[in-house]
Amino acid sequence: MKKLSLSTLFVFCLCGVQAQIVSPNGDNIFYYNGAADVTFRYQPRGSGGRAFVHDDGNVLTLNYGGDFTGGVRLGSNFGVLPSGKMIIYNSLNTNDYTYVGQHNAQIRILNNLGTYSSRALEIALLDNGTGVIQANESYVGYNNLSLNPVEGYVGIGTLNPKEKLSVNGKIRAKEIKVETANWPDYVFEEGYQNQSLAEIEQFVRQNKHLPGVPTAKQVEQEGVELGEMNKILLKKIEELTLLLIDQNKKNQEQDELIKKMMAELKQQSSKKSGN
Repeated sequence: MKKLSLSTLFVFCLCGVQAQIVSPNGDNIFYYNGAADVTFRYQPRGSGGRAFVHDDGNVLTLNYGGDFTGGVRLGSNFGVLPSGKMIIYNSLNTNDYTYVGQHNAQIRILNNLGTYSSRALEIALLDNGTGVIQANESYVGYNNLSLNPVEGYVGIGTLNPKEKLSVNGKIRAKEIKVETANWPDYVFEEGYQNQSLAEIEQFVRQNKHLPGVPTAKQVEQEGVELGEMNKILLKKIEELTLLLIDQNKKNQEQDELIKKMMAELKQQSSKKSGN
């Protein structure tokens, strides 16, 4: 009981006053300032292989491994440089890195012996706020997936998306569903004014494209909106269908007229033969 009381008293004394523990050779000192700070001071140089080592520019190093480049190192693969950059080492190349909180912050994962020109995957935050996920293949270059934080745009193969999704290349899919409104079934409503074939012919001769359809120059400069273009094409099909229906009625009327005329001629011919 007496030993326990003395131990407790010793702890309280340490908490209330300054205290330090010095190694036998005096090189390393564990120091408490009596307030809120605990300091472990030790020699500025050391060889590798120790579990707890101090070096010039290092604050804390675990499993040091003989590296004197500065910063904090945990084990043999992870460290924090004095600049605040996190770095991931490997046995093949020490250029694999992770920069967080820095200019053009990025995380890079390398393959194929760790060379920069080999296969790589990067996640980066550019200075303009754009987030980028990009993969690199040796001698091919980068293919980007970019995220624009202001407009919420996503780009594939481009760092400057101008729509909610901008793709610099081809898209292959099993199915694409486009939502649109004002589907042109109004063409079949009573009172819809459809152009005649003569009017369409005149317009085409003057403008070199169908009325209501974007020109080749417009498509080249602005692209084609699939939903809007489908509406335009359907409208043209429906208008053409109405023209065909109207033309078919005229053809039937002409057929009936021809049949009637042929019957009258036959009848007149029979009367002449009878006389």
